[in-house]
Amino acid sequence: MAGKLRRLEEKTYPPGAGAPMSERRGEELLVIVAEGELSYADAGGRSEVLRSGRAIGISCGSGISFALFNQNAKPAKVIEAAFSPRFPGGSPSVEIHSKASFQKNYLRLVATGGAKHSGAKRFLKLNSDASVLMGELTPARVMDYAPSFGSARLLVLDGKIEAGGKAAMERGDSATFAGPAPTRLRCVRPARFVIADSSC
Repeated sequence: MAGKLRRLEEKTYPPGAGAPMSERRGEELLVIVAEGELSYADAGGRSEVLRSGRAIGISCGSGISFALFNQNAKPAKVIEAAFSPRFPGGSPSVEIHSKASFQKNYLRLVATGGAKHSGAKRFLKLNSDASVLMGELTPARVMDYAPSFGSARLLVLDGKIEAGGKAAMERGDSATFAGPAPTRLRCVRPARFVIADSSC
């Protein structure tokens, strides 16, 4: 189904490691650099150094060959989300988000088809019915989140969050919740998180 979340995970690339040049197609990718630096290069000659706080959106379309690798002396920690495309095929495209830093409440990184949202100065556009948010919660703070596209997956990067009154989640834990009713996220210990919201 168009927009379906295929993968949401946190990865660490040690110095000198990465994903070698290979062709990808029929997938919408979002890579957020949480710590360190990650280099991007594609067969078309484009190259970028993505430092902490930057993200790259890759619409693979009918096919694009690219590599992601860590040329730095320190490990690179990244969050990767992959979605099925809204419309198969088409020309591939690559877009950089320069301010993907964590902040209280959240920062919208991806919006469907470039639809504008209040308060969002710039966000990535992917060929997918999806929205990706990243943010942080501090003690005694709560956030009510209602999925826009049917269901959402929460990934806790650090700290401790209670979601929907259930058992608290810690680093590496993830859970899926469905709408339309909002799910309350409550901070147990200062936490950073990513929410990928997509079609069921």
